[in-house]
Amino acid sequence: MHGFVEYRVKVQGAFTSVLVSMPGQVNIELPDGTQYQGAYPEIVVEGLMSKEKIMNPIGQLTLKDLTNSYEVVVEFDKERLMRASRFAFWSRPQETKTGGLQFRKDLLQINIFKVTAAAHEDEQPSKEKVATANGSYVENIHYEGDDEPIWSINENVPRLEWVSVDNSLLLPSDSSVRPDSRHILLEEWEQAEAAKHHLETIQRADKKLRDNSNWGRENNTH
Repeated sequence: MHGFVEYRVKVQGAFTSVLVSMPGQVNIELPDGTQYQGAYPEIVVEGLMSKEKIMNPIGQLTLKDLTNSYEVVVEFDKERLMRASRFAFWSRPQETKTGGLQFRKDLLQINIFKVTAAAHEDEQPSKEKVATANGSYVENIHYEGDDEPIWSINENVPRLEWVSVDNSLLLPSDSSVRPDSRHILLEEWEQAEAAKHHLETIQRADKKLRDNSNWGRENNTH
């Protein structure tokens, strides 16, 4: 396995979520000689100020089977842009005939292509779609027109026992112990804003003390 990955993190909202992207390329070679090439999708982590944090991949994940000339494109959360648009009213979750909800963040679509090499160097390889699958990565995935799942979280993912962490074991830097986080959970927005400004005042004063110290003057690059 070889390749390169660059980690990028972007905080969104009032420090309530973070967007993690890992641009790059990863190459995997199996013992039988089969070679794969792919990259990681973007990931959104929500609930930074609460104990329960939700992680959802977004965008696309492309995996190439270089040995057998196949390409798999996984599209996560297809309705994300629609929900964020000015027409979000029309993209509200609606109950389906089976009782499920449309426009859930865990829904995905998988398209499988057969790739044929270009005849000339100045031409692009041709791709023929050979299969499409839909589903959810927290439930099951099935090919279009076939109700029999090709993957199920209950059958293909081992069950793990979740362990509650004692609050005394949390680091002082954990976001859940920030003074303003409790107010946010209780939707006490004015108190949360005041606590946030108080933290920022402390941080600015701390930075000023460090900048004015001997270490700060010696290491200041400005």
